[in-house]
Amino acid sequence: MKKIRMRALAVLMVLVLTASALAGCSGGGTDETTQGAAAGTEQASQTEEQSETEAGDTAQTEGAGESQGASGVTGDKTVQVPGGFEPVDITPNEPYKIVVTQMNTSDANAATAMDSFREAGQYYGVEVIVMDNKGDAVQANTNLENAITMEADFFFEYNADEGANERIAQRLREVGMPAIAIQVELGDDFPYFRLDPAMSGEASGTPLAEAAQEKFGDDVDFLVVLGYPEAGPVIADRSAAAIEAVKKIYPDIEVIEYSSKADTETSRSGMQDILTAHPEGNFLFWGHHDQYTLAAYQAIRASGREDQCLVTSIVALESMCEEIQREGTSVIGTVSIRPEIWGWMMLPYAIDYLNNGTEIPHDLYQPCQLITKENMAEIYPERVISN
Repeated sequence: MKKIRMRALAVLMVLVLTASALAGCSGGGTDETTQGAAAGTEQASQTEEQSETEAGDTAQTEGAGESQGASGVTGDKTVQVPGGFEPVDITPNEPYKIVVTQMNTSDANAATAMDSFREAGQYYGVEVIVMDNKGDAVQANTNLENAITMEADFFFEYNADEGANERIAQRLREVGMPAIAIQVELGDDFPYFRLDPAMSGEASGTPLAEAAQEKFGDDVDFLVVLGYPEAGPVIADRSAAAIEAVKKIYPDIEVIEYSSKADTETSRSGMQDILTAHPEGNFLFWGHHDQYTLAAYQAIRASGREDQCLVTSIVALESMCEEIQREGTSVIGTVSIRPEIWGWMMLPYAIDYLNNGTEIPHDLYQPCQLITKENMAEIYPERVISN
């Protein structure tokens, strides 16, 4: 119908132009009349052609709108979504620029999480820029200033230094940049994504104590807790929750705590010193992070005391999933916080806020489930080692 109307308009223009030319001609103006009519015909033809093109473009745009399902940025929906996760149905109004900082590149958990932000950003159609804090307060502040300079629309802060986070929070308030804290809080006025301490403590501490009761009965001498108090209350609360869970079954157990300092060698040598000081007896071992738990476990294996201990940890790294399936291991499970879906979980909050100003809940929690040899196939089928 649109094309028919356009053609009718073009014919009418030809008639008007021709009539005008005839009315204005005299004696020797036949050529001018012909030229005027020809020009009118050409102009009308161009108008009709342009109208048809515009109509075609409009139809094409309308068709694209129907296929996209919404206006805004179309992401790459061919990006592989992590198993067991259903993406949020949301479309950015603009290709937002989102900066995500990671604690340091040596942390396997953080590296996996950053990959999830990149992949989710590609899927949803936003630009994700990852910056490495390098475990350094100065670098963390520098990264924020770089994000401000590049006019980032949203900021995710994954930094273990509480003091640095206070300064970063103040700077974010000054420039009015929205942000979400990961693992270590920025302040009460910023949403906070972390593992619930009570939940993670119960999920890792209770099975540890129950397995010990089944294997050792009451013959358990001490509990070793590998924490990281330097990272602030998040890890400290997690450690405390694990101790509390174990003490519900072993109320009088001796608790020996030491810090990983986010370093594998410190974790290994610290465990070696503890075993040297306690050469006998059955014991339990809880670690705050697989990477450092595995390093400490090397000392247990080297001492030949695997049969005298049981172990649980947190994060569910692929390397820990392999250890859980090893014949003769003392590791009974690790709590999965699924860093491979963090970006998929968090980016929709940022997009919705930037699109609509939707308030983000303050308390945002990571997944929490104990991964064992028995349920590995259900949760991480790709990590099952076939015999």
